[in-house]
Amino acid sequence: MQFLAIFNFLLANGEENPGVSPWMWAVMGVLVLAILVFPMITRRKRGKQVNDLRTTLRVGDEVMTAGGIVGTIVQIIENSPTDKDFIIETGQEENKSVLRFDLRALYENRTRIKELREEAAKQAEMARIAKEEKKNK
Repeated sequence: MQFLAIFNFLLANGEENPGVSPWMWAVMGVLVLAILVFPMITRRKRGKQVNDLRTTLRVGDEVMTAGGIVGTIVQIIENSPTDKDFIIETGQEENKSVLRFDLRALYENRTRIKELREEAAKQAEMARIAKEEKKNK
C-alpha cells in the first residue's frame, strides 16, 4: 500500500491532489503487456530456429556445440524418436578426436548457415541482374 502511495506521488508531478490520470494507467498497462509478450514471441521464434536446426542435421555437416567445440558430424544416433546423439570429429589431421554429444548441445549448423548465405547471395545477384535488364529496356 505504501508503494502505491509513493508511486502515485511520483506520477503526480508535485500536484496538490496526487492522482494518476487514466492515460498514465493505459501507458503503464501497455508497457507491462509489452514486457510480458515480447519474451514469448522471441522464445517462440528461437524455438522454431532450434527445431529447424535439429531437423536439418546431416552427416558431414560442420557444427558448433554450446561449449564452442567445432567439428564435423560423422554419425547421428537415434536413441528414441525424441532423443538423438551425434558424434563429431574435431582436430587436425594427425590429432583428430571423436566426441559424442546430446542433440541439445548443438548450437549452430555452420554448413547450413553457409548454404543459406550462398542462397541469399545468389538471389541478390539475380535481383540485381533483373533490375539492370529492366533498366536497360
